[in-house]
Amino acid sequence: MVNPTDPNEVRLTGENSFIRLQESEDGPQLTRTSHWRVLWSPAGQGHVLFITSELTSDAVKIYADNIALARWLQEEIESMLFPEFADQSIPVISAIFERDGDGQNYWTETVDSAEESIELTWHDFAEPFVLRAE
Repeated sequence: MVNPTDPNEVRLTGENSFIRLQESEDGPQLTRTSHWRVLWSPAGQGHVLFITSELTSDAVKIYADNIALARWLQEEIESMLFPEFADQSIPVISAIFERDGDGQNYWTETVDSAEESIELTWHDFAEPFVLRAE
């Protein structure tokens, strides 16, 4: 029997959910988010939201409850996925993350900082997939 385990090093255990908004299928993205819920990483566990939107005047904003995790994600993963989110000169805004939903029909993440509150809601989910960085 073939060994079913993967001998590669685990770098992260968790979720990375996206929201991308555009007016038409081939139009420019008006909003792009990358939301992370990390259960384990070399930088610890926590939540991070990367966002750029017309609501942020097209600037990248980063919210996190673990700044070290935000910086680790920038260096290790966002630099490959979306380099605009990887700029470590962007300040990380301290935030509290809460979730609601059944995971089958909808999911809402609420991100609260001292000055802002953001709600992200997903429904009509796409199939989950594995990202391999080799």
